[in-house]
Amino acid sequence: MKTLRKRHISFFLMLFVLLAAVCTISTGVSADDTETAAADSAEANGDSDILYSYLEGKRAGAMTGTPQDGWIREHVTDGEMLYYTSLPDELLALTESKIDYFIIPTVNYNLVKDNYPLTCQTDVVATEQGASFLMAKTEEGEALQAEINAYIQELSDSGKLKELQDYWLFSDEEKSSVDIPSSGEKGTLKLATTSSLIPYDYKIDGQFAGFEIDILAGFCRQNGYALKIYDMDFSGILSGVTAGKYDLGCGGVSATPERRKSVYFCDYTYVQSFQVVMRTADVPAGVGITYQAEDSSHQTLLEKLYNNFIAENRWQLYIQGALVTIGITALAALFGTVLGFFICKMRISRNKVAAVFARGYIYILSGLPQTLLLIIFCFIIFASADLPGFWVAAIAFSFNFSATFATLLKSGIETVDIGQSEAALTLGYTEKAAFNKIVMPQAFKNCVDVYHGQIVNLLKATAVVGYIAVQDLTKVADIIRSRTFDAFIPVVFAGILYFVLAAILIRFVAWLNARLMPFERDPREGSMLKGVKIR
Repeated sequence: MKTLRKRHISFFLMLFVLLAAVCTISTGVSADDTETAAADSAEANGDSDILYSYLEGKRAGAMTGTPQDGWIREHVTDGEMLYYTSLPDELLALTESKIDYFIIPTVNYNLVKDNYPLTCQTDVVATEQGASFLMAKTEEGEALQAEINAYIQELSDSGKLKELQDYWLFSDEEKSSVDIPSSGEKGTLKLATTSSLIPYDYKIDGQFAGFEIDILAGFCRQNGYALKIYDMDFSGILSGVTAGKYDLGCGGVSATPERRKSVYFCDYTYVQSFQVVMRTADVPAGVGITYQAEDSSHQTLLEKLYNNFIAENRWQLYIQGALVTIGITALAALFGTVLGFFICKMRISRNKVAAVFARGYIYILSGLPQTLLLIIFCFIIFASADLPGFWVAAIAFSFNFSATFATLLKSGIETVDIGQSEAALTLGYTEKAAFNKIVMPQAFKNCVDVYHGQIVNLLKATAVVGYIAVQDLTKVADIIRSRTFDAFIPVVFAGILYFVLAAILIRFVAWLNARLMPFERDPREGSMLKGVKIR
């Protein structure tokens, strides 16, 4: 009997030690203690060699700004690499056979697998990467790193970090948005992140939520900071932080050795395992499957419409995004037209300095891609200025449109017969008056149709402003896709709204042109000559 009791006691002691070890592994970990090589992870899986051999020559998907492509190049020597900006894009490309595989954190796929039938996550652990908050390599960044590290250690010691991990990363219970502190005696921390990374950083009812957001909001409340969050493309987080535009960044950012050369990383809040995702039918024999989506997960059209428009009041996001898009377009067209007029006058001026300046101005701005121009304005020109992204985008596109309009107006001026100017001078007009009152109205009349088209092009070009944390129509569609994992309906509806906005802009510009240039009015609106009837 005593022997049996001793065995029971020994068994429970061993069980207690095992549970304690598991709990210890689940809590916060120092970055220096958890560097795990991809090769070690692969050796732990007997089927890894089979999978790696099968992937040779296949098309791989990788998300921009992540270490996914590094692992793929390390283990698969032959094959095509295609880059995507979000997880929904990767999964859609996989289901439509545009790529054959990609790697993804285990937690992410477990949450979204049922939205993408016929896909699965293999047992092969590609790599393990620790992730946490990052900040610029400055004295302020180093001080902030120390504060956040102390808070993470406090969460780990108290068991709160494991509770947050269980709630956000592994629990199926319904989540709610995080209360973001709006004021603090130490000032405001500017956070760069992306709202397309469930369960780490995303939005619920238009408000931020997620594992990393919850940790940082708690840190700010405890340490006296307000928190202002900038939602942007994942690829813009690192560049924004290193440029000093934002105080810190997050978004499941893996702390790779290469990134450590540019920024500071806090202690890991979790260590994520990346596994290979591919179509279930393509998994080679001998390779196990961790998670698999079912065919029964298909939603009806009404359910998809509800999820993309009604749920969480997502229709309001479309309206807000459309207003932002039309606002940037209108401001850029207005200021760009005015600035372009003066650039055009400089371009045709007899002053050689002014003409050379205008020629260079037009050449540079016309040749720069809009995305690159946004980066220059946001992360270089206005890097130290606390200017909202909306105004940065409006200014950048104003300069871009001014170069386009200057070229267009110069072409219109060249179509006006020189005899018009000579006749005006003969009638006693000054050279300036002849240009402004005779030549310019005719020049604008000759290029007004092309001007309408350029405004529509400007409207479409603003679709890239999400890169600098502006929530325009395209960015809204991406946010909704990241929540519903429906790659079709949000994009199609955004396209319809762009079409409607373009039609409204064209009609408005035509109406404004008729008001400002009476000779362009439709004869059916009435004759300019009183008492004269036009048949």
